[in-house]
Amino acid sequence: MKKDIQNRADIEKFVKTFYEKAFLDDKIGFIFTDIVQLNMDTHAPKIINFWETILFDVQKYSGSPMDVHIAIDQKVELEPAFFERWLDIFERNIDEHFQGEKAEEAKKRAKLIAILMESKVEGFRNKTRLNI
Repeated sequence: MKKDIQNRADIEKFVKTFYEKAFLDDKIGFIFTDIVQLNMDTHAPKIINFWETILFDVQKYSGSPMDVHIAIDQKVELEPAFFERWLDIFERNIDEHFQGEKAEEAKKRAKLIAILMESKVEGFRNKTRLNI
């Protein structure tokens, strides 16, 4: 039986296993490896802090993920299919390792984040194209 997400170590596990899958994914992997050239030694602690803040209401994250994604979109257009794939990998990864209330909350939050990111990135892109 799988356990629920209970602490930072569990978050570290789902973050690490998520990125292992995302880096190898045929649809979005190139964004992490070629476009962003993501360094997990520096990125992992930030994203772990992000999820710990979200799931356990512990104020460890500071930053602007929206700005980061807008900057990425300026290098490669982040299509709706990319956000869908990110969410699919995220949800399957959570289900593979965890079950319970926090696991479900993580998936719910990830879905909301994907919707918000996609909407804001697209809005910024359209505003820029129209020079508003």
